[in-house]
Amino acid sequence: VKVHDQATKATRYADLAITIKTRRADFDRDGDVDEADRQVLETAFTGPIDEQAFVYHWRNYVTKCLDTLIEHGQDVYGPVKTPMLMAVIDVRSLTAPENPDLYDSNIRAEGRPGHGRRSPGGSNLWLDMPIIRTMYRLSRITGDGKYANAADAYMKAAMKQSLNSAGMFCWGSHSYYHAYRDERGGDGHHEILVLHPEWADMYRLDPEAVRREVDGIWEWHIIYPETGKSNRHADKGATGAGSFGFSTGSFAIAFTFMHTVTKEDHYLDKAKKVVDWHWIHRNPKTNLVSDTHGPPHPTSAPGTHTSQLLRCYELSGDRYFLDTAITYIKAYE
Repeated sequence: VKVHDQATKATRYADLAITIKTRRADFDRDGDVDEADRQVLETAFTGPIDEQAFVYHWRNYVTKCLDTLIEHGQDVYGPVKTPMLMAVIDVRSLTAPENPDLYDSNIRAEGRPGHGRRSPGGSNLWLDMPIIRTMYRLSRITGDGKYANAADAYMKAAMKQSLNSAGMFCWGSHSYYHAYRDERGGDGHHEILVLHPEWADMYRLDPEAVRREVDGIWEWHIIYPETGKSNRHADKGATGAGSFGFSTGSFAIAFTFMHTVTKEDHYLDKAKKVVDWHWIHRNPKTNLVSDTHGPPHPTSAPGTHTSQLLRCYELSGDRYFLDTAITYIKAYE
């Protein structure tokens, strides 16, 4: 195994030996593991093994998927054509219908195919962050800039075209860009959660738009700036005061990122303020923290919220985020 550290230019080699002491599996698929399975194994897998027969070309699958998305999945609908990727593509026609069949929507969209979660007939940059990340990574490992360029074009267009009346992005769990109408789709709420967006590349492409979005998070989501209490919807608390951990974690990442690029301390202070709201409201006996403002809600902090705290630590190096995350993890364990 060759390991190369690009930062220090150091390279290390190590021999890796794997010894298989037992081989147990239901090879004949009869519901149990017995002597018959061992016989199947020995009959089917006598050496020498053709290693290439076991190599799955996963990169080829990813490449094919992205090639198909770039060729057939962009917004060619409505009067304004954009390089944004469509959210729902019919695999039979490789088109994005304005009202696509439901099929698995009740699973993929949390049982609520409305609210913008499915983004029919449109594009949702927030939900495509894993795709964006894959595009950049594929260009890095292949040297083919096609995928990174497509990601750049998608995000630049979204940050320009997909905006609400407050200048914030139409993305997330409730809002999206309706490609057929070239306007906002969904029910209008700005709600971001769970995912780790590619803020650095977005900032590289349009720093003003990113600053406007992050400042909008503080203005519209944070109900009480002095305590960090927020609502997952960007409406100054009009629909309630729900400091959902998987949303405040997204807010914290946004604020922390802005601190790293602007060196403005108030952004880091804001990140800590929204995170601290959950810390203050943790269970003092267990250190477990409810996901939001009431006991009935789940304790998901060791999952989504904690991963977001760890991301804040990676960005800032501030141990406040790391120590809080570790405390939640230990409490959960």
